[in-house]
Amino acid sequence: MDSTPQATGGVPTNTHNLPQFTCIACQVAFYSADQQRTHYRSDWHRYNLKRKVAGLPPVTAESFAQRLLAQQAQAVEDTKRAEFSADCTVCKKAYSSENAFNNHLNSKKHREAEAQMVRKLQAEEDVRAEQAAIAESIAAAQEAQGESAAADAGATDAQGRKVVPFPVSDDEDDEAEDDAESQGSGEPMDEDRVDAAGERRRQERELRRQLVTAASEAEAAQLLEKKHAAA
Repeated sequence: MDSTPQATGGVPTNTHNLPQFTCIACQVAFYSADQQRTHYRSDWHRYNLKRKVAGLPPVTAESFAQRLLAQQAQAVEDTKRAEFSADCTVCKKAYSSENAFNNHLNSKKHREAEAQMVRKLQAEEDVRAEQAAIAESIAAAQEAQGESAAADAGATDAQGRKVVPFPVSDDEDDEAEDDAESQGSGEPMDEDRVDAAGERRRQERELRRQLVTAASEAEAAQLLEKKHAAA
């Protein structure tokens, strides 16, 4: 039978070798002064001293060990929470708590702001696509104009002589269009209608010229809007 001196919970287990040293705060007994001094330096003893001052009963060594493990686990969890950091780029907010961040993501205010940002990004994408289409149209018009000019410059007659087109002024062009409209309707156009039609055609030619010579996509877009508004 093992008779090694051990600390007891108050009642000795070996009647032939009774413990002579005790700890009233923890309600335990020891067989030697060394065991008692070692116990006094333990966290368990200091914990029970605080409980005694507060008027609370002592806890056993097993209960103290369980509480210590739970406290250490809580400390680890608190450290993780303290190290957490997240930003909401939509609402321009920062969070140091994971729960608070998740609650924000599920909030109505965040969802509405997120939907608004998506609509804004889509609108910007539509504008860029429209500007790209305008740029392609301008490039195609300039290319067609260049090909037409090249064809006119290289035109020859039956004898192989270069044909130079006779220049037609804007006024002569307007008169030709007015005559065509008058002949088509069977009635002569009055002077006011002729002047209005001529002014409208001059404005359209000016807009076409400005579109061809536009320096940027933004300028071309403004000219197109002006043309639609005039129509």
